[in-house]
Amino acid sequence: MAAAVATLQPPNSTVYQQVKNLEERIKIDDLKEALTEIFSEYGTVIDLVAKRNLKAKGQAFVVFEDVEAAERAIKEVQGFELFEKPMLLDYAKTKSDATVQSEGTEEEFESHKRRRLAEK
Repeated sequence: MAAAVATLQPPNSTVYQQVKNLEERIKIDDLKEALTEIFSEYGTVIDLVAKRNLKAKGQAFVVFEDVEAAERAIKEVQGFELFEKPMLLDYAKTKSDATVQSEGTEEEFESHKRRRLAEK
């Protein structure tokens, strides 16, 4: 049985993924393709957002259809090397746009987007 993984955030269907010191030459499309291949083994990935700016290079949000898939992915993939750098995983601090849009009403989604943009 896999050891328990310490996470800072409460469980939800969105996994925050970070690869520190990812080389600048790694293209976003290559990162997204690699992450999709890795994480799709643990459940249905409904969205994957990877950042393009240098400050957020190597960071991505992988949105699963359910929390159980996110839990399995974090347990199994924590520390896995991607482009020769270990991945650091945790649950996202907030629900993803894709999760809110699929679970809530259009009004709840618009409210979520306004809140998220106000926090930036």
